[in-house]
Amino acid sequence: MTTRLAIGLVLASTVIGCEPTYLAPSQTPVDSGTSMPPDFSESARSANVPGEVLYALARAETNFQMVIGEAEFDGQEPAFGLMGLRGEQLQLAADLSGIDVETVKTDRAANIAAAAELLGFYGEEFGLTADSDLGEWAPVVARFANLTDDEATAEYIHHEVYGALRDGIETEGYSLAPMDDIVVAWPEPLIDQQRGRDSGAIWSPSPNYSSRSGYSVNYVIIHTCEGSYSGCWSWLANSASGVSAHYVVNDSGSEVRALVDESNKAWHISANYDCSLNSNKDCSRNGQPMNNQSVGIEHAGYGSQSSWSNGLIQRSAELTCGITQRNGVIRDSYHIVGHGQLQP
Repeated sequence: MTTRLAIGLVLASTVIGCEPTYLAPSQTPVDSGTSMPPDFSESARSANVPGEVLYALARAETNFQMVIGEAEFDGQEPAFGLMGLRGEQLQLAADLSGIDVETVKTDRAANIAAAAELLGFYGEEFGLTADSDLGEWAPVVARFANLTDDEATAEYIHHEVYGALRDGIETEGYSLAPMDDIVVAWPEPLIDQQRGRDSGAIWSPSPNYSSRSGYSVNYVIIHTCEGSYSGCWSWLANSASGVSAHYVVNDSGSEVRALVDESNKAWHISANYDCSLNSNKDCSRNGQPMNNQSVGIEHAGYGSQSSWSNGLIQRSAELTCGITQRNGVIRDSYHIVGHGQLQP
């Protein structure tokens, strides 16, 4: 599925990424409505949790798409459904809701209901109910995110979940009006304003890199995080993960993290080049390690999702263009490729 995204980025980087042209915003302005789909409001009511928080979590996790997750990294459990439930949380949510795990994975209403029960379970630990201030649910959001990095947790809470509530949410003909008066009960993230090789990226260095051993950069590899932006970059920057990428783009294209300098090798694709997987191009490079000769870009989201925001495509195209210009990489579908194409 990452191949589809890679092709889109090739087209975008060729047409707009290296030209002063921009795509229209991917979302229309949210009106003053206050409604949400009934499966959210009903599940929230049943679990005694605020529907707004449940709704915002779905926006942060999957952008309201029913996903069938794949493990992008070793040690990462695949996520399922509109709420992106995974691993032990998936099982706990199923147990709390009384719905079998397979149904929670694949049925929209069951997935939302199970996630609501999970939030309610966490909320009880903090003495919270649906009537509590929305900002007081921040510790529950942190439990749901289950991230190990404090900065990533703060960013997920403030930017991805409560940020969605501040901006307003619109989907499926329903709209939740912007809420700019929420006091979030969690420390704000302390963004490091150092910049990576891409001038617009936030530098969050990963220890997981090594020398290119004399190889030049010949490819840009497109990945999907199989999860949220904050969860993705924080795991890639964690020494325990043993994996990394050069860049991570959030789902709207409004933020990019740079984790490894382009002059170094990130650990993002464990494969050697095989030209039979790439239309028999560059066969002289057969057997050469892909990590040594590529720059890797992760994108918040899932390979199984059906669409990507214009903002993500535009920002990643601009990023890809800069990488190709700095490293002399050919901008075509044989040199800007999806992870799944070269490592099926």
